[in-house]
Amino acid sequence: MRKRLLGVAFLLLFFPACSHVQKTVMAVSGNPYEGSSDLLPLGEATYKSHCTRCHGMTGLGDGPDSSTLTVALPNFSDGSYDKSLGLVAGNITYGKREEMPAFQDQLSEKEIWSVASYIQSLRQKT
Repeated sequence: MRKRLLGVAFLLLFFPACSHVQKTVMAVSGNPYEGSSDLLPLGEATYKSHCTRCHGMTGLGDGPDSSTLTVALPNFSDGSYDKSLGLVAGNITYGKREEMPAFQDQLSEKEIWSVASYIQSLRQKT
C-alpha cells in the first residue's frame, strides 16, 4: 500500500514537470507551418469554433463564458499582450491553470500553431 501511494505521489509530481518542459520546448521552437498560405484562415476558423466562448470573437476576453471564470482573460488585441508565438502554442496545447483546457487531444499540431498565429495577428490589427 505504501509503495502504491509513493508511486502515485511520484506520478503527480513528475507529469506536471513534463508538461512544463514540453511547454518550454514549444516556447523556444519556431512555428513549423510559418509561411503556409492557409495558416491565418485556419487559425481564425479554429479560434472561432474553440476559443470564442471564453476569449470572445475579437480576442478581448469577453466571451459569454468569461464571466464564470475566476481569472481575468487577456486582451489579445492589446499591445501589452506580448507573449511569444511558442508560449501561446504551448498554452493552447497543454492548457494553463485549471480554467484553460488543454487542446492537444482535440486539435492537430497545425491547428494549434495556426490559432497561436491568429491570436498574434489580432494584436497587429490594432
